[in-house]
Amino acid sequence: MVRIVCLNTLAELRDSGYGQPYPRHGLKLLYWFAKECVQVYNNQLMALCNPSHGDFGFRPFQNNDRLLPATSMAYYEVGNLNDYNDSCLLPEYVSEGFTGYSDESNTDRIIVCLDSNWFDSVYVTCHKTQRTFDRNQTYSIDSQLIRTIRKMERNDFLRSVYIPIRLQSKPQSKPQSKPQSAPQSAPQSALISSQNQNKEKPRNEEKSSLMLRVAMFLALMTQTMVRIRCLNTLSELRDSGYGQPYPRHGLKLLYWLATECVQVYDDQMMASWRPFNGNFGFRPFVDNDGLLPATSLSYYEVGNLDDYNASQLPEYVREDYSAKVDNSNMDRIIVCLNSVWFDSVYVTCQKTQWTFDEKQTYRIGPQLISAIRRMERKDFLRPDTGHHHPRPQSAALSTQQSESWKDFFAAACIFLVVFIIGLCSIALLILLIWVIISQK
Repeated sequence: MVRIVCLNTLAELRDSGYGQPYPRHGLKLLYWFAKECVQVYNNQLMALCNPSHGDFGFRPFQNNDRLLPATSMAYYEVGNLNDYNDSCLLPEYVSEGFTGYSDESNTDRIIVCLDSNWFDSVYVTCHKTQRTFDRNQTYSIDSQLIRTIRKMERNDFLRSVYIPIRLQSKPQSKPQSKPQSAPQSAPQSALISSQNQNKEKPRNEEKSSLMLRVAMFLALMTQTMVRIRCLNTLSELRDSGYGQPYPRHGLKLLYWLATECVQVYDDQMMASWRPFNGNFGFRPFVDNDGLLPATSLSYYEVGNLDDYNASQLPEYVREDYSAKVDNSNMDRIIVCLNSVWFDSVYVTCQKTQWTFDEKQTYRIGPQLISAIRRMERKDFLRPDTGHHHPRPQSAALSTQQSESWKDFFAAACIFLVVFIIGLCSIALLILLIWVIISQK
């Protein structure tokens, strides 16, 4: 059985010696990981990146030497600065001490155990040889330590975990005549330099930052509070009239979002897709008209079937789109994104080509999302729920008439072509007879 020490505090991390001495990069790598790749939620580690897709240079770790506990879940490692493509994906402060040689500047790694969108466990380790890792220098990182690191600035974190005696550089062959001018190790000098730079920041920058914050605060305070009705049940959704009547696509769009783009955990909505990537036609929504509550988070809208990426939406969402300026493309869904969570989800429809109808804008509660996720599409849209809007008979009749006219036009064209060919054939025959007679 593999027994690995779990690090819960900064003191335990410092005493473990991980990432020390310089030029090892493990502590900077751990800081980057805690700040950019993971979020702690109820002592669970939620992944903000996707190691299985190779984000930031993550690669599968096979665990052939039984370094870590055996599990059916996949392990992924990150931190190899020797690969140019991988190191370019990491921040410069992580790779700045890399020498390019087989030395301690590239010995540290982080290994994660991935369970869907969550990190089941996080480990730090270092190379013992070029192909193996050191069991005695392998530690598990607890969620409490991750949470502590996320609250800290980088310089404060590095100051708190570097052991001063290990920060000293290797002895020089020739002693310096002045102790105060003795060369400092790279990590310590970098920290001192960073401190000096922070002290030397111009006061006008601080003042401008303060003025900007005051202006943003006043703007939020003076803006009229937006009150939007929240829909929590299927009956409330039906009574709101959203996505009705035919050929509006809002209800099908909402079903797709609930079943494909969001998962509900304890009334919190986690995004299965990242709207900022532009998938499915998601694009930033700039709330210039104050349609939605003011927030520092980003809004994204989806549902414009004219958008090129909207072709990624399921066919059942796009099937009634007429490609004309009508109500077949008037519905939208707007989400407020907070990291990997949807802080809120709204449905609305266009009032004009450039504005939305505030009276037809509703917030979708997580309870309604959960209810939709449990349903089949045909059940959600079936007539007795009031959500299904069959194609009107007039529309069907119009379509049949249109098809009849198309068939008549095609037959007329074929008849005209045959008639012209026949006339040409008769004309050629008459011309041939006339030539023969004239020669006699």
